Amino acid sequence: MNEAELYREDGTLMSLARNVDIFDPDVQRQFETRLLVDFIGTALVVKDSDNSQYQFVRDFDGNHTFRVPVTADLSFEYLIAAGWSEGSVNRTADEFKSYVLSTARKYRHPVEITSLSLEKKQ
Repeated sequence: MNEAELYREDGTLMSLARNVDIFDPDVQRQFETRLLVDFIGTALVVKDSDNSQYQFVRDFDGNHTFRVPVTADLSFEYLIAAGWSEGSVNRTADEFKSYVLSTARKYRHPVEITSLSLEKKQ
């Protein structure tokens, strides 16, 4: 999709595209249904606790993804985000990237309570 930038760090992947020509492939007269979009961004975030590994898959002109180990309950969590220049927020690559990185930090490293003590005022 005209990927102009790939961001990859730990459990965060972002693909940022510019000047993307969008059309409905089911319409015979494609030129009448085209839309040129300045920016499209997609992101995938996995938690550090999943011990995932980055993997590039060549299918469909290439995909960036994570290999996640199988768990006993056969489940895993992930965060997916998308944005584009025609949206209501995060309409530029910089805004989208900033939002995803901020959200990814909170998602990948959630606050955990490890101990608690209750104190009463007299």
